[in-house]
Amino acid sequence: MTEIAAVGAAALFVPFPFAVDDHQTTNASFLVDQGGGWLIQQSELSPERLARMLQETARPELLRRAEKAWDLRKTDATRDVVAACEELAK
Repeated sequence: MTEIAAVGAAALFVPFPFAVDDHQTTNASFLVDQGGGWLIQQSELSPERLARMLQETARPELLRRAEKAWDLRKTDATRDVVAACEELAK
């Protein structure tokens, strides 16, 4: 999810249904709930549904979602992790 935001791409997330505590849905929802992508449960996905989504999603919608993902990126994540590690090392 962070990689998607870092490059400013719209994404379709299909969480692995057997992931521990359904963490993939939780993680993807951060971006999806704010308009940066789509989420479809694996049980609801079919080749026909995917083809329909790809055919019906217009370029402006892809760009809007990509821009939203870009806006949600964490530009200071590395600095924050380093600061947390330094604090723990004290």
